[in-house]
Amino acid sequence: MMSDGVKTGVFKDPGKDSLVVMWRGKLIARYANTEAFIAAHVEALTALEFEQENILEDEYRDL
Repeated sequence: MMSDGVKTGVFKDPGKDSLVVMWRGKLIARYANTEAFIAAHVEALTALEFEQENILEDEYRDL
């Protein structure tokens, strides 16, 4: 936890369904709702998994 009072994390936008992602006090992303936040992160994790599979495949291909 940061002791300087600067927000970092995912927060519900007061009075709205949207979520905001803050990093060291700066707005990084805004999502219309929780479902959009989850969908974006599932997509990102899928892309990372695909990239990791390619890296591992390249690493072991020459063995």
